[in-house]
Amino acid sequence: MASSFAHHIILGEVWVNILVSFADTIAEQSSLESEAKVVLESGWWNDHSNDTSQRCKWPGISCNPAGSITKIDLSGSQDGGNIPPGIGDPYALECIGLSSCDLSGELHPPLGNLTLLKFLDLSNNYINDHIPSDLGHLTNLQTLYLVDNQTKGSIPSEIGLLSNLVILDLDNNVLVGSIPSALGQLTNMETLSLDDNQLEGSIP
Repeated sequence: MASSFAHHIILGEVWVNILVSFADTIAEQSSLESEAKVVLESGWWNDHSNDTSQRCKWPGISCNPAGSITKIDLSGSQDGGNIPPGIGDPYALECIGLSSCDLSGELHPPLGNLTLLKFLDLSNNYINDHIPSDLGHLTNLQTLYLVDNQTKGSIPSEIGLLSNLVILDLDNNVLVGSIPSALGQLTNMETLSLDDNQLEGSIP
């Protein structure tokens, strides 16, 4: 009787492990499908969109061994268009390089979902949105370039939450208001550039 009971326990553990593995697989597939949707909606890879399973081989895309996108770098491509609203869906992204791509429009809040992001370069475009406070969620971010855009409004104090930030360049925009004292919390900062804006006060 005891042996039969132990047998049932072992079988139960096996099924639990199978179900957990299955759930992880479904979650992984869902994540990869979200990534495929984002890259398609961007319109930047229309010439390659017939087979999204090959997206890791598309120009400017790098993936990890699991097939998740870790890097998008199309700098200088001048493909134009807007930043895709779903750009925050590939949660494994560590690097986004979209400088000199003729981008316009908004910086969508889902960018704040990219908690693994270390490098974000959107410089030399036509982005005319406010800097979203959600960027304060990017606690692994080390480099942020928004230089040479039309970014408006104030610098959100949430930028002070980016404790790993080393470079922050917001030159040549239309930013207004006071420079937030929260920037003084960025103890790892090596380069802070806010020139050619309409900001008041001094750098903390």
